[in-house]
Amino acid sequence: MPMNRVGAAYPRKDATAPVTSRLRSFLNRSPFLGARGSYHWSCKAGVGLSGTAAKLAPDSPAFPFYKHHSTKTRLCVKNLSPHFFLDIALALKHTTGIMNTLNTERRAQVLKALVEGNSVRATVRMTGAAKDTVLKLLANIGRACAEYQKRVLVDLPCTQIQCDEIWSFCYAKDKNVPREKRGEFGFGDVWTWTALCADTKLVPSWMIGGRDAGTAFEFMQDLAKRLRYRVQLTTDGHRAYFNAVDSAFGADVDYAMLVKLYGQDRDTEATYSPAKVISCRAVPIFGNPDPRKISTSYVERQNLTMRMNMRRFTRLTNAFSKKAENHGHAVALHFMYYNFCRIHQTLRVTPAMEAGVSDHVWTLEEVAGLLDAEVRRAA
Repeated sequence: MPMNRVGAAYPRKDATAPVTSRLRSFLNRSPFLGARGSYHWSCKAGVGLSGTAAKLAPDSPAFPFYKHHSTKTRLCVKNLSPHFFLDIALALKHTTGIMNTLNTERRAQVLKALVEGNSVRATVRMTGAAKDTVLKLLANIGRACAEYQKRVLVDLPCTQIQCDEIWSFCYAKDKNVPREKRGEFGFGDVWTWTALCADTKLVPSWMIGGRDAGTAFEFMQDLAKRLRYRVQLTTDGHRAYFNAVDSAFGADVDYAMLVKLYGQDRDTEATYSPAKVISCRAVPIFGNPDPRKISTSYVERQNLTMRMNMRRFTRLTNAFSKKAENHGHAVALHFMYYNFCRIHQTLRVTPAMEAGVSDHVWTLEEVAGLLDAEVRRAA
C-alpha cells in the first residue's frame, strides 16, 4: 500500500473513480481530520456528499474556494485530480491544531520570535505554530522564567542600583475602559517597576502593578532581600519611593532622588515626544550617596530596550496586552532573555555572567527546557 506525502496510507484508486468516492475516502482516512460537526459538500457535477468535517476555518489558506454561509459550508470542487487530496493534506498540516505539543527546538523558534520584538500574530506567521499554541507556550514559559529568576537571583553582589517605572496599558487605555471595569487592575494603565544594577547591568527585580505606594512597597521589599551588600540607590522624584525605600532598607542604604524639572506641556504635534528637561537636581535622602553616581541613565536605557524587544510595549500599535496575566508572562520572558541569553555590548558577556549568577551564555533551547525542569521539580 503506497504512502502519500504526509505519511498516511491510502488504497490505490483509478483516476476515473467518481469524485465523490475519492473525496469521501480522503475525509475518512486523513489523519488531520477530526469530527467537528456535520457539513454539506457539493462538487461540480452537482452530487451531494455529507460527512464529518475538519477543524478548518472558512478563511483558511488551504481552501481559497470556500464559501461560508450562515448554516452550511459549501465546497465547490473544480478540476479535481488524484493529487488534489494530497495538496489539501499538506495544507492542513499547517492550518489545523496539531501544533499544541512542540518539541524543544520548535519552542525555541517561537521564543526567538517573541523576544526579538515580534507580536503574537507575527510569530504565528513566521513559525507556523497556531496562535493558541503560542499563547499557551508564552504563559507556561513565563511562569517558569519568573520562578527560576525568583529562585536564583539572590545574594547578588550589586553595589549601585537604579530604579524606574515604565508605562503601558492592558485591554484599553484609561479613557476607553468601560465604566464597569474602571478601577480594576488589568484594565487601563499598567506600570512595570524595574531595578537595574549599574555595574553588571543585571535586572534583579521587577514588579507589575499601578503607580502607587502599595506597588512601590512590594517592589522595594523584593529588591532589598536580593542584595548582599549595602547599595547606593537612585530613583526619580516619584513620592511613592520615599516611604517604600525607608521601610525596605531602613538605614542600610545610600539613597538619592534625581528630580527632573520639565518644560511646558507638549503641543499636539509632539504628543509622543518627551518634554524638554529644564533642570535636573540630585537630592540625597538617606545615608551618604556619592554625587557622581546619582543617575538613572542606565535604567532609562533599559526602558528603551523593553519597548524595542517587547511588542506589547510599542506605542501606536494594536499589539498591546489584552490580559494582565499575559503581560506579566511576556515581561518575565524578556528579563530571562536579557539577563541570561543576550550578550551585553559593553560587558561582552551576559549580565548574569557578570554578576556571577551564570557561568555561560544561555541558549533559547535551555530557556525552553525550563518547562521540563519545572515539571520534574513539581513531581
